[in-house]
Amino acid sequence: MPIGTIQEIPSEYQINGHIVEFTVQHREYLMFFTPKCDFDDLYTKDHLGFDVKFDLKANFENETYFAPPSGGPLRRRDALLLGKLITNILDKHCVYTGAQRYFFTAETTGLEKLYDRLVKDEADKLNFVVRKSYCEEGPYYEACTPNAKSFY
Repeated sequence: MPIGTIQEIPSEYQINGHIVEFTVQHREYLMFFTPKCDFDDLYTKDHLGFDVKFDLKANFENETYFAPPSGGPLRRRDALLLGKLITNILDKHCVYTGAQRYFFTAETTGLEKLYDRLVKDEADKLNFVVRKSYCEEGPYYEACTPNAKSFY
């Protein structure tokens, strides 16, 4: 299943954000990449990171963020496809931008399960090193890409 092109989102910072659209089982999704500004010198090629969020396009349009889909959860096969597409988009974005780190917050228990599975099954294929910790919003994942010189 093809993924959409990476579209630039103008930003007040030196680095633009990005959005990618894709579909799984007739459900349209959006994946957002927002420049991360929680560590020093972000806006240099030495420290390029992005917060990553994805959701159903309908949730975004209706401002009902992370609401479950109206047709019920994806079947296992489709959930695996969703994970593969997310992995492919991360790989494409990493090559496109030279990103060194990605940051994900699991806003729901369903997202936590999905992210845990992606870390287990897909992180090595991308050659990402992933750390999971906890913050006020929930489980938090930091992925260090091959473009980074070190994890810290």
